[in-house]
Amino acid sequence: MAALNNGYTVQYVPVDYLKRTGSSKIRPIRDTLNFLMLILRMTLLFRPLKIFIPLSIIFTLGGLAFFGIGEMVFGRLYTNAILFMAELAAMALMLGMLADLINVRLRR
Repeated sequence: MAALNNGYTVQYVPVDYLKRTGSSKIRPIRDTLNFLMLILRMTLLFRPLKIFIPLSIIFTLGGLAFFGIGEMVFGRLYTNAILFMAELAAMALMLGMLADLINVRLRR
């Protein structure tokens, strides 16, 4: 993953193997969660904006939903919730930009 991300050419070579005997040691739920955490860590390590920009967009849409639902359904503004979601969106975006800046600086 690191080699591909840094622009190196990677060649895939087929590997011969013998059929295993015995039962599988894979634990579906635990191994799936570990795999998802590994993907998240690798993404945060190499491309942090791919996590933080969508997170910021989700928080922005949440704030807009509080605005729309509060105004149209209940006839009042939920100012604290809207401001909280706006702050979360701004912090996620800034944290992502900072992580990306650190990532770029460390690669030089």
